[in-house]
Amino acid sequence: DMSDIQLYLFEVDKNKTEAKNVAKQSAQKLETKDLKLIDLITSLEEYINNKDDAAVRGHSVAYLADVLSAVGPRVLSNQERRLLCDFILGRIEGDVEGIGSSARALLALEERGKWDAATAQKVLSTFISHASPLKQFKLQSERYSILQLIDVLLAKYRKAIHELHNEDPMLLPNFIAFFDGEKDPRNLMIVFSLLQVPMMEWDVSSSAQDLFDSVFNYFPITFKPPP
Repeated sequence: DMSDIQLYLFEVDKNKTEAKNVAKQSAQKLETKDLKLIDLITSLEEYINNKDDAAVRGHSVAYLADVLSAVGPRVLSNQERRLLCDFILGRIEGDVEGIGSSARALLALEERGKWDAATAQKVLSTFISHASPLKQFKLQSERYSILQLIDVLLAKYRKAIHELHNEDPMLLPNFIAFFDGEKDPRNLMIVFSLLQVPMMEWDVSSSAQDLFDSVFNYFPITFKPPP
């Protein structure tokens, strides 16, 4: 009798849809209380910490993200969502495998309950400290998920992130460097909107030249879409 995570790992490379269905079933078990969150996390441990196989670690995070994306509202308590948030951020500090899925998992958690200022700040700090530069992640979709997460932080937690900038003189230069070398037009649309926030709202005098350089590189834009 295979556990859900084993089924998911078995399917994920062959059949993405089937893997997502396995995650949906896990989410339903959480809703009907046939599965406790703590047992779900425990079932992940040997796979998410697999020292020899980075792909298995990445897929384990993807499973968690797919489960959380499928869980209905009000299934997870505040405390459980906080626990999951800490679990994911703690993982990123030691291992960035599956980081796009970590971002998706955090987006799903935020959708299910607004964060406090400290959590929003911690999420941004963790990514900027441990996942920079973004271009190290080869998959466009991984980088896109991370950019969507940062977009949510700047859209919904503007004040908290601005306070972080006021407290930490390195935040802005690190924030700018984070996006350095992104080339995908879909991602760049988000990057430009993200950089616009400090440009318009923060005191950027110490980093004005860096900001200028980070955007200037892309102009004039010549883009011929593939047929």
